[in-house]
Amino acid sequence: PIACSTADGRVLISTGVEDAMPRACVRAVIEHERAHVRGRHGLIARVAALNAAAFPRLRTAREFRKTVALLIELVADDTAARVCGPATVCNALTLMDRIDPNPGLALRAARLAASPVKSWPHRRHLAPVLRSR
Repeated sequence: PIACSTADGRVLISTGVEDAMPRACVRAVIEHERAHVRGRHGLIARVAALNAAAFPRLRTAREFRKTVALLIELVADDTAARVCGPATVCNALTLMDRIDPNPGLALRAARLAASPVKSWPHRRHLAPVLRSR
């Protein structure tokens, strides 16, 4: 199972993920990945990786890379929660954890469940998602 964004801005979701989730949760995964594209998170992650490569013996450089990776995921979760609602994103993270167990997913879901994220007023209606097979 995979859900990711590509360098050219496309969002890829495997049928395994799509079949294991309700449509609302799939939408939350799409919005999470769109946040990575819009926020240029790949560039940010590469800068952190370059820092770690430039200073391989420094523990702080390695920790910085891990911290940046976590923060990128939290930002994308919050962005998706503003569009789809925190409960839907929380459910999507929980279902992703069932598909591909990862303790980080459960922690991110618990974080969203504990702290509500306000929706933007101009996002009252979800835009349709384009699908192609």
